[in-house]
Amino acid sequence: MFHQGSLGHRRLISVADRFYEEIESRIRTEGKMYDIHISTTQLMEKLFNRYGFETTSIVEDGFGEGLHQYDMVKAFR
Repeated sequence: MFHQGSLGHRRLISVADRFYEEIESRIRTEGKMYDIHISTTQLMEKLFNRYGFETTSIVEDGFGEGLHQYDMVKAFR
């Protein structure tokens, strides 16, 4: 998956962590605690689980052959 010259796994996770922390911080600062809904693939499900997202539905081949659509939600309470 990762090739020479790419971000690499560790750097990708580090960048994703900082990005998500900033997004969540802004949501909390604004006081608008709406749930976040996303659609992604099976390839990214574990990454979003890391940030508290839960899978609510799966559509096989929803994004094309072999790319299943994972609908996920992060509830702010």
